[in-house]
Amino acid sequence: MNTYHNSEKKINYMMGIDFFSVSIYNKYLELINYMKFILDKKYIIRGWKNSLYVLINLESGESRHISPLEFQAISFCDGNTDIDDIFILEPHKVIIRNFLKDDIIHISSDEKINKNQKYFSYDCSYIKQIHWSITRNCNCNCRHCYLSSPDKKYRDMPLDKCFEIIRQIAECGIQKISLTGGEALIRPDFWQIVDFILENKIKLSRIYTNGMAINESLIYNLKLRNIKPEFSISFDGIGFHDWLRGIKGAEISAVNAFKILNKNGFSTFSEMCLYKDNAHTIFDTVNFLTNLGVSGLKINVVSNTGSWMNNKKNHEISTKKAYDAFLRYIPEFFGLGSPMNLQMAGVFACFKGSRNFFVPAVKCTDDYKASVCEHAKEVLYLSSEGEVLPCVSIDLAKTNIKKTFITKSNTLKNILNKSYYLSIINLKIKELLKKNKTCANCKYCSLCGGGCRANAVLSGGNYFGIDLQMCEFFKGGYFEKIKEIAKIGSATVA
Repeated sequence: MNTYHNSEKKINYMMGIDFFSVSIYNKYLELINYMKFILDKKYIIRGWKNSLYVLINLESGESRHISPLEFQAISFCDGNTDIDDIFILEPHKVIIRNFLKDDIIHISSDEKINKNQKYFSYDCSYIKQIHWSITRNCNCNCRHCYLSSPDKKYRDMPLDKCFEIIRQIAECGIQKISLTGGEALIRPDFWQIVDFILENKIKLSRIYTNGMAINESLIYNLKLRNIKPEFSISFDGIGFHDWLRGIKGAEISAVNAFKILNKNGFSTFSEMCLYKDNAHTIFDTVNFLTNLGVSGLKINVVSNTGSWMNNKKNHEISTKKAYDAFLRYIPEFFGLGSPMNLQMAGVFACFKGSRNFFVPAVKCTDDYKASVCEHAKEVLYLSSEGEVLPCVSIDLAKTNIKKTFITKSNTLKNILNKSYYLSIINLKIKELLKKNKTCANCKYCSLCGGGCRANAVLSGGNYFGIDLQMCEFFKGGYFEKIKEIAKIGSATVA
């Protein structure tokens, strides 16, 4: 039996496209019943207490939750089982055809599935990714630093404790880690941490950095390890980056970092902190970053935490004025053909080249059984002290959340089985509304679901409190204004 490894030919062959007639396609569907299939080597199947079947792409690190029927179908793709086996029903065959089209499986030529690919279940709750601050130290002096550490040097966890945490992450089956700081790249044992992550077969998916430590030596070390993490580099507007970062030459360093990374084939992303002075630069900044090859930009309003409390005078931008700046830019963004992936706070998001946008803040729920934050359910933030939190924005903020640390006795697996942390990331909207009567009685509650918990903490320190940014968004009519942009034909709401 010939093996069709060429994806384009294979899909054309399956779907009867181009040079294959419908009759040949129908014969192929008959032929498929006598084939053996095998799961592609880049995929593994895993399970957790709250997510029984998850298909994981080891190359991209992406996960896909599959149904029991899909799990049954993919279990037959072991290189040994004929698809005409009596136990394989027509619904299984339909799923197998779809998996074949998506390159998840391929026709077997006497191959056997390897041991690591086979289903294995972990005795804890599912977490897709760890977002880990490996240091609070930094080589910038940011005026808005939420860690409030422009001058103070923090004592980071020793390397042996980092190794212990990585072992625990692997024991919980977590497949991806992103690294941040402070400035992650200035930690002296950075490469030892990276190597231990890789030894434990965990994907290093993204590195967050100010770009000042990105050079050819870094590129050499990444290529030596055959890894290509995405890089997220802060960039706070053309001509305004240096002031906010508190370092002369920070903007040039960021630009050079983008150039070095893109020249060497690394994907780059950027985050911009919006304040009064740089709000007018969104148009030029998006164009500039696009021309540098940056794939996307996320814009957030500077939070009233940390160092910003002492530096915000005459520079702070209100939520209303930030939203007004976003609204002014949206038609320009579509006029340029949506040149990059863009997200502006939680109120606008659009993919490159698309004319459809969505509003992340809108949850549109009537039964309130949804979780308050789906992101927190999948991504665990780990502080440089080993504290687990729902979100990086909550780190060091004054809040009523009880502290939970990973230790040898209170392991990550214990935390992901039963803990206060687990209870807050699984918090349902209906449970939040019992604690928050203001939101419960608001007519917009079915749209925002109580808003963002990090914003609530940053607004008043209460994890169960009010998200004032979402109050402004809905009560200020900004949701209707964005829908009006869609109505006049600039785009459509997804």
